[in-house]
Amino acid sequence: MSDKLTLDENGKIADDDKLYDSLDEWFDNDEYDKIVGAVLGVPEEQWSVKLRFRLISAYNNLKEFDKSREQLKIVQPECKKPDELARLFYMNGYILYMNDKDMAALAFFESGVAADPDDTSGLDLKSDVKDCVEYINNDLAELHKLAGTICADVDKRCAERPEKLKPNDEQLAMVLGFLTAIRKVPVVDKAPGIDNFLFKFEKNEKETVEKWLGDYFGIKDAESFKKFYREARGCNISVMFSDIQALFKGKPNFNADELNPDGKRAFFNTCTFVKTFYEFLPEVGVLAWDISEKIGFCRLAYACDIIGNTDYLSALLALTDASRKFFDTTEEFVKSLILGSALYMFSSDEWNIKGATAFMRQTATLLFQSPLPDVEWAKSEPDADDAAEK
Repeated sequence: MSDKLTLDENGKIADDDKLYDSLDEWFDNDEYDKIVGAVLGVPEEQWSVKLRFRLISAYNNLKEFDKSREQLKIVQPECKKPDELARLFYMNGYILYMNDKDMAALAFFESGVAADPDDTSGLDLKSDVKDCVEYINNDLAELHKLAGTICADVDKRCAERPEKLKPNDEQLAMVLGFLTAIRKVPVVDKAPGIDNFLFKFEKNEKETVEKWLGDYFGIKDAESFKKFYREARGCNISVMFSDIQALFKGKPNFNADELNPDGKRAFFNTCTFVKTFYEFLPEVGVLAWDISEKIGFCRLAYACDIIGNTDYLSALLALTDASRKFFDTTEEFVKSLILGSALYMFSSDEWNIKGATAFMRQTATLLFQSPLPDVEWAKSEPDADDAAEK
């Protein structure tokens, strides 16, 4: 095919080459696979920015987003003109938009408008910005409605408990970590459950699970486990929440204007998300999520002999003590855990409001079926140091 192409002075396919007539026709007829085949038939050294964008567009329409991302990384350094930059931002935003990540998509669409304010690309990104904002507001409204319904259901479920459970410390730890207790470890398709506090993996399973913990979470020994326990974002989201709560109370922990643009957007997107269900949270916020997750990782590390009895028992005792100290009722803990699951998923999945909402709904369903709502809460009295701090 290359001998029939018209090349420009840089050896790239010319913008007015007849190949584009065929590409346009196939695009209008939704024959995206033909576009891919035709572009791939051109030697890559002859691909122009325009031609590569045609390939990316075809991949997007075929929902082959991984291939689109690969091509976007390649074309990015070559995009210099306003229309090229606008198209670059649009294509990145489109992938996010099609995966329900409207907040992340909005950032790209707004960047596209800023890069090409006169809309020389003809993409009309301002309309995409408007649509994105509308979808975000609708998603947040749905999240608020669901959070209110779930929290009312928590109150009802706890009030109607058939009998109150009075677990000892070991039993309480397993119930508080119910979500992590039933979460199967993918490499062995097994979960610790809530019946055996001293659960251990079988000898032939330990090495496999231990490797998984090391590869995915950096947990290789007792010291790396303790570091993960203290610092891992997924089980320390209450730290993130505390910054948001401080802002809401008019006493921010830092000056958000000093953050870089990406960090500032991430922070305020998260603030917008949390504000949607903030009214339903106890004062301590989403701490229950952290407690549950830490219980789960403690049990896994113990089950693989990464940590010993002393570390295991002291960690679980500290977590149950924290739950009693910071939560007044079972209802508060359950609400904190459910709403915390939404914040965890939102912050982990590129600000996906729909995904976070679905995860929150799933979490609530599991917890309503668990023994946790039946626990009779035993509030711990603050010790002398706590009282002095207050």
